[in-house]
Amino acid sequence: MPSQKQPSSRSGERSPTAHPASHSFKKSTSDAVERVDLDRAIEHVRSRDGVLGAVIDEVEPFRLSDRNSDFAVLLRSVVSQQLSKSTADSILERLNAAVGSAILRPVIFVSIPVATLRQAGLSASKVRCLRSLAVAITSRQICFSSLRQMSDSEVMDSLTEVWGIGTWTSQMFLIFSLRVFRLLWRPMWTLGPHRLQRLLQSITVDIA
Repeated sequence: MPSQKQPSSRSGERSPTAHPASHSFKKSTSDAVERVDLDRAIEHVRSRDGVLGAVIDEVEPFRLSDRNSDFAVLLRSVVSQQLSKSTADSILERLNAAVGSAILRPVIFVSIPVATLRQAGLSASKVRCLRSLAVAITSRQICFSSLRQMSDSEVMDSLTEVWGIGTWTSQMFLIFSLRVFRLLWRPMWTLGPHRLQRLLQSITVDIA
C-alpha cells in the first residue's frame, strides 16, 4: 500500500501496517446475532476489568442504536479524529447548518466548496480525506455492499486505500456500521476507553 496515502502526521491516525487477525465470514445483518455478539463483547470487558465491570452492571441494559448510513459513520469518524466529542459535534452541527443533508450524500459532498467545509471547522487534511472518500465512493472504488462480504482485514485494507483513512477510522466503521463487535475484545487504538478506565480507577482509589 503506498505510504503517501497514509501520512499519519496529517491524517491523525496510525499507519495500518498490521491489522489484527480477522474472521473471514460475512458481516451479520441479523439483529439477534448482533445482540449476541455485543453481549459477548460486554462480558469480555466485564471479565477483564473489575472497575469497568461494576459500571457495566450499573448502567445495563444496553440498547443498539439505529444504524446511520455507511458514509455518515465514516464522516463522523474522520471529523472526530483527535477531537473531543463536543468539538466534533459542534463541527457537525455547523456542517448541517451550512449544507444540510448534503453532507451525508457523497455525490453531493464532492461539490461542497472547500471554503464551506473549512469554515465549519474541518482542518485542511480532513477536508482532503473526506473529499477523497466521497470520490472513492461515487467512483465505486469503495462499494459498501462489497465490504459486507469481506473479512475484517479486507475491509480495513480497502478503506485505508483512501487518503487519510487509517486503522482507527476503519475499525470504527467495522464496529458502528458493520456491527463487528468482536473488535471490542481486542486492544483498541483510541484514547477514550483508556481515559475512562484511568478516571474510574482514580475515583475508586479516592473513595477507598
